[in-house]
Amino acid sequence: ASAFPKMKYRNCLETLYLSKNKFDFHQEYIFLYFNLFINIKRIDTFLISGNFIQNVQKQKSESSRRTRDHSLKTDTPKNYSIRLPSSLEFLNASFIIGHDFGMINSITFKGITRLKIIDFTYTSLADCNYTFNGLQNVVILNVSHFKCGLLKPNLLKSAVNLEQLIMQSSSLSVGLKEDHQGKFLDGLKHLQYIDFSRNAFEDQFRTSTFKSQLDSLQCLILEGNFFNSIPLSLEDLNRLTFLNIRNNKIAYLTTTETDAI
Repeated sequence: ASAFPKMKYRNCLETLYLSKNKFDFHQEYIFLYFNLFINIKRIDTFLISGNFIQNVQKQKSESSRRTRDHSLKTDTPKNYSIRLPSSLEFLNASFIIGHDFGMINSITFKGITRLKIIDFTYTSLADCNYTFNGLQNVVILNVSHFKCGLLKPNLLKSAVNLEQLIMQSSSLSVGLKEDHQGKFLDGLKHLQYIDFSRNAFEDQFRTSTFKSQLDSLQCLILEGNFFNSIPLSLEDLNRLTFLNIRNNKIAYLTTTETDAI
């Protein structure tokens, strides 16, 4: 990583593949030098192992207060920030084994003015009880296999221009149970594609769950759950053209459901 600043033609680099590597302590610093590549468009860190996550800049919560009790300090939610090149368009950071951050309040991405696609599949922390900030320009987000049994409703609130959300096998049936006001997808008015496959859903969705997507949602994938009927009112989704409810527990469709289809 220390050689990066000396690269004569680093400004020409557009794609960087680092997948399936195991980084030692010194090589982990490569992540601090990404911003040297001012024209980079794609970074792929799929299946990287090591403790590089420890090098992510850690910021204490502004609202936290110092205390003499060390145990209380470690329980104070932290704010983390990650700065990436402004030219970056695609980030594949999937299948990265996470580090124990302790309690987290937020993770903020800085500088990503052109980043459109993020793949974090399997790169989950201990829970989803935090907020992603800085995702205003992201269009496609894959956070499948996240541990969202404990879920902060405003996890994705900053992703106001998101068009595709993929959250397969992320324990959403548990995490959304207390979201009575439908805050999780609230404000994401550009969402066209939602994949909630294999989240162990059984009950009907609340009317508030998709309230911000009534005029945008075109594709809804609910495959591999435990529904015994269509779990929402199809008549409310004005642009829906594709509904996948395969591998559920639906024995038949009612006349009302078939009429709505």
